[in-house]
Amino acid sequence: MKLETNDKFTISYKAKTHNGKKLEKPKTIFRKGIMTDIAKGEFKTKSGNKCFGYYDLTVQGYRTAQSPYTLIVVGGNE
Repeated sequence: MKLETNDKFTISYKAKTHNGKKLEKPKTIFRKGIMTDIAKGEFKTKSGNKCFGYYDLTVQGYRTAQSPYTLIVVGGNE
């Protein structure tokens, strides 16, 4: 499934760092996001890691989640 501009979703992923600090063990993060013209969506890094770039509505900024992550689509273009 390919998300389009303005599609809203909830994403969950395991973070190795949080608020700029390295965590002892990964923490599950849940964020509300939206696709924009700038957000990459799903992509692979040069080293082959699956990632997802999106605009984070919670902190009002662009973020990248690294696999494994889960997307739950909650809306679309209106």
